[in-house]
Amino acid sequence: MQDFTMNRRQFGAGLAGATLLAGVPAFAQAPALPKAAVAINVIDVAGNLALTQKAFELYAKTKPNLVSKFNFTKAPAPSCPARSRRNRPPTASTSISC
Repeated sequence: MQDFTMNRRQFGAGLAGATLLAGVPAFAQAPALPKAAVAINVIDVAGNLALTQKAFELYAKTKPNLVSKFNFTKAPAPSCPARSRRNRPPTASTSISC
């Protein structure tokens, strides 16, 4: 006679396999597609638009039922970001200069 033992990992793997075979539906569902094509606004702050703009335009061309157009805006990040109060030098004025 053969002794059959099962550890926790084997039990979990068997349970996962049985669940897949049972055809249990997934909990997450994809959102519904829009009824009409939408315009999408893309704001480029990192300069990546030079590499990705053609891909966006190609997507709009191949999926006209989903995207009517892309609006591209180039807004570079500020050259001198505001410093937090903790990092400011102790001065009487509160203005920040670069």
